[in-house]
Amino acid sequence: MSGKEATSSLRGITNAGNSCFFNCIVQSLLNTPKFNTYITALESGEEDSVAKWLRDLSRKLREGTTAAVDGRSEIDRLKRFGVHTVSRFFNGEQQDAHEFQQAMLTELESLIAKKNQMTQHHNIISVPLRRLPAIRFVRAADSAVKAKAPPTLINPLEGDMLGTVSCKNCKYKNQTVYHFTDITLSLSPQTLYAPSMDVPGYMKQFTESENIDDWKCEKCYKMGAVKRLQILKGPEILCLHIRRLIVGSDGRTKKIQSHVKFGTQLDIGEFCVSFDDYTSNGVRRNGMSNGRETAKEGNQYRLSSVVVHLGESGRGHYIVHKRKGKQWHEISDDVVTESSWESTRRLNASLLFYTRFTASSKAAAAPTVMRKASEDMDGLAPLRALLGSQDSFREERKGMESNGKGRRDIKLTNGH
Repeated sequence: MSGKEATSSLRGITNAGNSCFFNCIVQSLLNTPKFNTYITALESGEEDSVAKWLRDLSRKLREGTTAAVDGRSEIDRLKRFGVHTVSRFFNGEQQDAHEFQQAMLTELESLIAKKNQMTQHHNIISVPLRRLPAIRFVRAADSAVKAKAPPTLINPLEGDMLGTVSCKNCKYKNQTVYHFTDITLSLSPQTLYAPSMDVPGYMKQFTESENIDDWKCEKCYKMGAVKRLQILKGPEILCLHIRRLIVGSDGRTKKIQSHVKFGTQLDIGEFCVSFDDYTSNGVRRNGMSNGRETAKEGNQYRLSSVVVHLGESGRGHYIVHKRKGKQWHEISDDVVTESSWESTRRLNASLLFYTRFTASSKAAAAPTVMRKASEDMDGLAPLRALLGSQDSFREERKGMESNGKGRRDIKLTNGH
């Protein structure tokens, strides 16, 4: 607890016994209209679901009262659902907020799969190999490549990452698309207490190329490659996890206490894929970086919440600073106080939540996360951009396929 008197009209959540990790995550996620739209779209008619529980909790937090929400009753209700992936965290012990968020999002993804099975089919896109200019799907068994479109119900924290491994000798490329719900920025042990880089610096480090000496090319059979990760599609809500825990030479886990500078806005354009690398005609999609040209087209994010862990490794307390309008608030369980950006910017953040914005969306309502498969943001636009034409797509109605985790990893390799 912070020991401060409540000076805010926002509602906190009482601590039910080392449950501050839970309080901070739900306060952060439910602070974004796009996440509230998402859990509302997950309506299944079931009374006992994590989505329904989150919707009810969101409504309680928005009620016009300063009385704190009863954390014990909320956790007890969640336990009654029998969802072990989430309820296992509430055993009275201290938990990691980032791990809890991942478990809760995984459970919501399972609801997406269930909803899509009941209500719709996926589109299967068949792309002739001869139309792909430089890459092909590695699992292609014949003259056509079948790529799944993502569900029309999209997790607003989900984005796509492109991993590229390039042979140093013959320039052969092996590319894989990964789906992510947060990006982990690992701090260096050398900055245990010393000042550190800012967030853009760590993002640049995350997306920089690195040499791999023990990689054998499957085309020329020589050793050595260059590996790089880049953002292919930015999420609506960008969650940055600042990893502060390291294992020392004595085998003990230590926490890096250095400060990482962050701002109220973040431009991820320079960390995104540029389609100039893949096409000669400069075709690109919304939300992609094409040099500096697309900096205004979906790569701009505004800070909404900052989760902070106070204390050392294995013991401490989570608080959250979140923005409502132009006012920042500090929430420590059931104690909510007005804060300021000057106080927030000095925090040693563990999690940063940014929401996408554009100049045209400042006064607009929160966009829906339900999209038609034919829209440009349906996840197929990278393929359309690579092909240079939407006319080359042939849609077939097929049943939903899944790898069991609600994720859709696509592997690509150089076709030459």
